[in-house]
Amino acid sequence: MKKQMLILKGPGNTGKSTTIKLAFDMFLQWAIKNEKSSTVHYLYLTEREVAAVIEAGSEFIGVATRGDSEKQVKDGLNFFASHQCKVVLCATRSRGNPLRVAHNFSSTQLGVTPREVIKKKEKGAGQQAANMMTAQQLMKWLKLACC
Repeated sequence: MKKQMLILKGPGNTGKSTTIKLAFDMFLQWAIKNEKSSTVHYLYLTEREVAAVIEAGSEFIGVATRGDSEKQVKDGLNFFASHQCKVVLCATRSRGNPLRVAHNFSSTQLGVTPREVIKKKEKGAGQQAANMMTAQQLMKWLKLACC
């Protein structure tokens, strides 16, 4: 498995956490159905939030939704480092310390330049549709990254 990191970034209340949680749920269902995953280690799990490490064969994939503060990003990334994750998907604000922490992790822990996807705010029902569309793209990225 090639080391990779994807950062979903954007301002507050754009659906970053919701989108990553949707992608995590879809990926986990797919991985279990296709016998690609055996164990999941959780740092936290709520209806809208998750930080987890998914074992895919002998490799580890880290997924975290909380990215509004430096501490939230560090907590998730430290959890991934302790499990030696090679693939990481996380959320951060568009700029500032949370984004710097994620970039630092990518270079020091993974030795790669992260891919960034910008999450924009949509209006009304458009937000749900945009979250689902982006979640499906993230799920495809996770599948390609691990398999």
